[in-house]
Amino acid sequence: MYVADIYNKWYNTEMNFLSSIRSKLIGVDPEAVAAYQTVLPRQIDVTVRKDGKYFIATIKTIEDTPIKGSLMTEAKDIQTLVNNVNDLIYTKINMPAQIRPYYGNVFKPEGYKNNAKEMLLVKV
Repeated sequence: MYVADIYNKWYNTEMNFLSSIRSKLIGVDPEAVAAYQTVLPRQIDVTVRKDGKYFIATIKTIEDTPIKGSLMTEAKDIQTLVNNVNDLIYTKINMPAQIRPYYGNVFKPEGYKNNAKEMLLVKV
């Protein structure tokens, strides 16, 4: 038992040291980046409508759970709209700004057509 305690203390010290070095070199602790993988939803359901020259997206459900309140964003083109929807989800799960670049656009439209009124975004 004594040897195991010494090993565990050494191991934890080494892991903390390595994690500290990684975060200084990379800028973000890789464990913090990985931790958000578990809280990202697998799918979101988004309603899209065109208002003049803007597309307006409203998130209806996350993981088949209806959204209380309103989660909306707008953009002039679909790609920017997808970027904005991803950013909206990251904000909802309180993902820090310095971690977001490691995920990019996790949610991509599945089978979206330009004239469709809804799109399903799935985690890739």
